[in-house]
Amino acid sequence: MISEVSIQPKDAHLTVFFVYPGVEGILQKIKVNPETGLTSADFPQRTIHFGSNYREPLKAKSFGKLFCETLDDFMLKVLIVCAVFSIVFEMLVNPTHLETGKSLSFHSVGVGHSL
Repeated sequence: MISEVSIQPKDAHLTVFFVYPGVEGILQKIKVNPETGLTSADFPQRTIHFGSNYREPLKAKSFGKLFCETLDDFMLKVLIVCAVFSIVFEMLVNPTHLETGKSLSFHSVGVGHSL
């Protein structure tokens, strides 16, 4: 039964659609009865010939692994280095941050004045 079916080279499986036209032709090629389908006795022999279609389930990545993979981007590394350099340089040059820091004076915006 299955010994007549052979493994064919790449893209040769597409010729089955031309040699055996329609659903009936393909069912005849793979030796399946369209009314009854496969029997339980067919499965061991087909599994030996075609192999199992079982695949290992995909394992989900942890948050930590996703985070580390995100940090693997070159541009992100450049931006992090620039940000750290900017912060360190600002702290060394101007430790009080009075000139570059944002301070909000209530008097400069008109709050606290008596009417």
